[in-house]
Amino acid sequence: MTTTPRGISMPPPSSAIPMNLPKSVAQSFSQEQPRSPSNTSTSSSLGSSPRKKMHVDVEGTLFVQEGDVWTKCYGQLAGSTLYVYETSDCDDLHLEPIHLSAYSLSSDSTKSFVLVIKEEEQSHTMTRLEFRVAAKDRTAAWRNMLATATTTSSGSKKQKVIKTTPIDLTTQTIVKLPSTPPAHVMHLVLIRHGHYVNAYTRHALDSDQVLSHIGRQQAELTGRHLHDRYASAPSRDDLILLHSDMERAVETASIVSTFFSDCVLSSTPLLREGWPGAPSDQQSHLDIPALPLDDQASEDERLEQAFKTTFAIDGEDRKTTYGNTFRMVVCHANLIRYFLCRALGIKAAGVWGQFEINHCGITRIDVSPHGTCKVLAVNESGHLPPSLLTTSEDHL
Repeated sequence: MTTTPRGISMPPPSSAIPMNLPKSVAQSFSQEQPRSPSNTSTSSSLGSSPRKKMHVDVEGTLFVQEGDVWTKCYGQLAGSTLYVYETSDCDDLHLEPIHLSAYSLSSDSTKSFVLVIKEEEQSHTMTRLEFRVAAKDRTAAWRNMLATATTTSSGSKKQKVIKTTPIDLTTQTIVKLPSTPPAHVMHLVLIRHGHYVNAYTRHALDSDQVLSHIGRQQAELTGRHLHDRYASAPSRDDLILLHSDMERAVETASIVSTFFSDCVLSSTPLLREGWPGAPSDQQSHLDIPALPLDDQASEDERLEQAFKTTFAIDGEDRKTTYGNTFRMVVCHANLIRYFLCRALGIKAAGVWGQFEINHCGITRIDVSPHGTCKVLAVNESGHLPPSLLTTSEDHL
């Protein structure tokens, strides 16, 4: 069963809605959330530490565990010393240089590595360090080099002398690493809101249509699934989570965002539930009333603006828009169906009702800088157990 146009909340006039995502995120409807500070970061006390002109055995993006938070940093392993910087193009140390002669190495079967202080080195302030390698194809290189460094340094007496010798910063040369190149593809993750109540109550207010206990469980499992899939992946930009301003979408986005510490929430009426016309060619056989022609024209215009803004295909702002290469969108079933039709290059009216979108189902689409779309997945629901798989027919 598809959602009827009855009870759809219409957004403000189109002239009041920003057309371009970068401006809207920066000026109109963005609601940036405060970012959680690192619990044990020492960058402020360490200050700037110019990088030595040295041979680097292995380097790349690392995630360092600090309390319950994984902090993204950049690591360089040179000989038996591990340097952890704030970013790849910054000379500020995030941690004190880690001399591996004082640590033993352990690792699990995934990407996590643990450095544990040796008994005879208990005077060190950092007794246990755990980190992950961002790039999967670099895991073996990090494991091998760290194992070699800890093994070699543990039997070397000279290493302890080197560890306590002050470094002459005046003889160092600053080596700047190249910045990460701009991305050429934007990754869109479209998420339908969770199961909600009062869906079939006539004249129900938006504030009455809140998530049910089923919907809250769906949203939590979806957030955990997305975190496991994307949180440890290297990213060029902060995650932006766009969502509809309707209550059920706001609740779902809030729950999902708790799994991402550096998440910017942005609410917009453009992403409200919609009605792209007849859901199928068989509508005449169904008891589904159509919108008046003038209302349908306004709705079509709003849906078009939502597509342009979310998919960021406006030519003038393409360069600035594509600074954000990973974007999650929490919205509604009919809107996702409309987006799918547009991504496939087909007219939505008479077709969009053929797609089923479950509560908290995930649809993934890649968008090129030229606006070309590739549909990677539709209505992924494997992260939900059978007892929590619900559709529009299962509303309370």
